[in-house]
Amino acid sequence: NVTPCSPSINSFSTSKVILSKNNKYNNLTIKTSGISMWFERWFLSSNAKDIGVLYLIYALFAGLIGTAFSVLIRLELSGPGVQYIADNQLYNSIITAHAIIMIFFMVEKYFILKSQPITFFSEKKMVDSDNNNSSLISECDNKGYNNDNKNRDNEDNPHENGKGKKHNYVKVLVDDPFNNRDIVLEVSKKQKGVYIWETLDGKHMYVGHSINLYNRISSYNYHTLTTSSVSSSKLAVRDSSVLSPLNPWFLTGFLDGESSFYIIMHRSTNVKTGWSVRAIFETHLHVKDKALLEKIQLSLGGVGSITTRDNQVSFKVYYKDLSVLIDHFDNYPLITKKRADFELFKRVLVLMDRQEHLTPEGLNKIVRIKASMNKGLSEDLQMAFPNVTPVSRPIVDVAIIPNPNWIAGFVSGEGCFSVNVAKSSSCKTGSRVWLSFQITQHSRDVDLMKALIEYLGCGRYYLKKKQEVGDIVVSGLSDIATKIVPFFKKYSIVGVKALDFSDFCKALKLIKDKAHLTEKGLENIRSIKAGMNRGRKS
Repeated sequence: NVTPCSPSINSFSTSKVILSKNNKYNNLTIKTSGISMWFERWFLSSNAKDIGVLYLIYALFAGLIGTAFSVLIRLELSGPGVQYIADNQLYNSIITAHAIIMIFFMVEKYFILKSQPITFFSEKKMVDSDNNNSSLISECDNKGYNNDNKNRDNEDNPHENGKGKKHNYVKVLVDDPFNNRDIVLEVSKKQKGVYIWETLDGKHMYVGHSINLYNRISSYNYHTLTTSSVSSSKLAVRDSSVLSPLNPWFLTGFLDGESSFYIIMHRSTNVKTGWSVRAIFETHLHVKDKALLEKIQLSLGGVGSITTRDNQVSFKVYYKDLSVLIDHFDNYPLITKKRADFELFKRVLVLMDRQEHLTPEGLNKIVRIKASMNKGLSEDLQMAFPNVTPVSRPIVDVAIIPNPNWIAGFVSGEGCFSVNVAKSSSCKTGSRVWLSFQITQHSRDVDLMKALIEYLGCGRYYLKKKQEVGDIVVSGLSDIATKIVPFFKKYSIVGVKALDFSDFCKALKLIKDKAHLTEKGLENIRSIKAGMNRGRKS
């Protein structure tokens, strides 16, 4: 939490903010000034809403003064020979002043847009940090800290005891906001009274609501950025595990298993070709995993939209925001056969960028590409384009696991941790207990599945030809205890499946302790099993 220090000093005060728990020597100085922030907000802002309000205020005053001058001029002209203003020079000055005020009233917005905000500088610059768990920790001067605690209740309630506290305004200069976006987000996301200024190549602009800031710095590498808070209350910081973006390789791994690239075509009378074309990226999960989709959206800079319907929740990214997604997959490429769909998807985006989808020739190119993606053309499209020849699908090289976080992401989507209990006459309790870890994928990715077995050092592959899928299954207790569980404790599962993994580990401990050989232990394992996977209520 960031709290301005020394509230008794209304015009200027300072406090220090530690940027990383791991390195307390890297900090910057926060300066607070109510006068300067008021001036910046109302005279130097380039935000449309602030400009509009300021324009109306200027218009009101200009209109009142102009009206007063107009009344004087009309009085003077209404009585020929009678001079209310005996001084002709004064009369001419009033006419000139009236003209200037009305002109100023008409072109006020132009002058405001030409204004430039002030540049602020910190005593120490923010260092680059890739630590997702970095957080801002307030460390006030000893003199101001006690005084601040004593008066905090009054500060949060300005009307208490009949005396209001003036707001302190915090200005923070952040260098390299892209690599420090987690820190910026913890301070600013969705907080009322947070205003963002950014400095880029010597130019200054007002970003606006803080969520826009995070979206922009997640997609583009802005060099210098100033965050200004005009709230006297604490800035609430959420749980860092919720806010932290996902590891980029984890994100690719998860989307390799749980996403789709769509080119949707519908008949439309609003287009000359008769067909509208839309490019959409989508991933959908059970509503219990909505938090995971929110983390995915956050990791992609806030683009796209999340919708819930019945017990399903979906995340979609549309044409205007797909550049962020393309950049991610170009840097952290997909390794399943889905990469072929991605490459075809990019070809369609290029055609749409060139507006070729609005021409018959470009539309035919898109249909040929779509015919090679996913399940091909629908019956309607096959009838409308009977002579279309699908383009060749790009060849995806034999899969090489790029990073262990990719496996964690892939398993978060396609993996399953199971506790199994079956009747057995050879066991004293009458039931046999064993654990199994399973990964399921389309049979076309058999090379990837074999690569996973080699990487993990355990498991067997079973192909189900009729269902066109294949499974990796690990059921040996030794492999699970020494390879599978340690791996995923180091490279964490994310989402509801993380709870299944936690229960899986509990069952493993009971089995290792031989508790499953007793009635009480067996009952505990049954209880764990009942609450996992599809049996989990929330």
